[in-house]
Amino acid sequence: MTQLIGVCTMIAVRSKGQESWWSRSNLRLEANAVNNSSEVPRFRYGKMAGAVADGIHVHPLHSVHYRNTRLLPSVAVGAAAVGRDPSEVDLLIPSIIVPGDTPEERADLLTLARIRIGFYGATKNYAYQFDDLGFDGVSAELNRHLKADDSTALANE
Repeated sequence: MTQLIGVCTMIAVRSKGQESWWSRSNLRLEANAVNNSSEVPRFRYGKMAGAVADGIHVHPLHSVHYRNTRLLPSVAVGAAAVGRDPSEVDLLIPSIIVPGDTPEERADLLTLARIRIGFYGATKNYAYQFDDLGFDGVSAELNRHLKADDSTALANE
């Protein structure tokens, strides 16, 4: 994890054209400050962002529950590891929306949104998003529909 933080920091600094101010000592991290082997690996990124990033971009497949119980606490742990206020980390949290004034205007977009959620949800790494909300097993069903190339079933699961 410490190597990942270093690489991400170098990328961010190089993209700003200020390579000279970066050094590992500026991170003030101990080897285990961000790396907790008892935690699911995908949630380490929130800790890393809390420690060194200007912000974090969240995947569109998320929920308020995810934000409150996984993302924000993870960012706060990373920020605390370096004495930083977690509010310094900008959160870019896109949403899947269905605009329109009438059900008829929204119908096609709703189907596309449901297919998109089904597609993302079919990815086994996102099963926890459904499980956390009490929809255990939905991700496995979506994965089965995706493998069968059945977008109608993806939208209706």
